[in-house]
Amino acid sequence: MKIIEVNGGYCRKPFECDFVPRPTYSSLFLDITNATPQPDEFWRYDYQTKQFFAPDGDINDINSEYSIRVKWNDIRNQRSIFLIESDWTQLPDCALPAKEKKAWKEYRQELRDLPQKYANINPMFVVFPVRPSHIIKRTFMQRLIFVVNKVFRNK
Repeated sequence: MKIIEVNGGYCRKPFECDFVPRPTYSSLFLDITNATPQPDEFWRYDYQTKQFFAPDGDINDINSEYSIRVKWNDIRNQRSIFLIESDWTQLPDCALPAKEKKAWKEYRQELRDLPQKYANINPMFVVFPVRPSHIIKRTFMQRLIFVVNKVFRNK
């Protein structure tokens, strides 16, 4: 069977499978083996009429509604990755000094504010904030000494 995943009304790349996977909280899986025309990645799906629609515009045209939606989707996915990668900095037992923890908190807020900050700008020109670890540089020994002091002072 040829299966396609639909998430938020947008289709992902079709794949071959022996069964139709169960839907998740955000995705629906549909058998498109006999569908005409054959939907492909970035097609739209109308949940009410249960029909597929080809995308409007060309992905290579950076000003088309289609490429803007695709780019915002990519930006949100990348932002989510950056937020997940920096979750550890906000944990209560994190061994970062208060200054660095605050810098990471501000960085994470900037990531969350990206869609509002660039709401009226073409997403091709979105610039992600710089990670605090690239600004606050420490040598390996400085970090090691800091962690060792933190561990032994707490005992």
